[in-house]
Amino acid sequence: MRNSLTWYYEFPIITTMAEIDVKALREHLNETQAEFAARFGVDQGTVSNWETRKTRPSAPARKLMEMLSPPKVEAAA
Repeated sequence: MRNSLTWYYEFPIITTMAEIDVKALREHLNETQAEFAARFGVDQGTVSNWETRKTRPSAPARKLMEMLSPPKVEAAA
């Protein structure tokens, strides 16, 4: 019998944030990996891993990156 105080929910993992080119963003901001790392409160190795896609930035870090990214211009049809 399941404990009435414990509930288990299963939710699908939904990722709606677009992939971000971390290196392109860092270069757009004219920052070194160390400077970019300091902005996000991580070490330089973490930024290197993001840039080589060994690991992904956390959702809050990706959101901040989206906010720092230049606006995308849609091509004219």
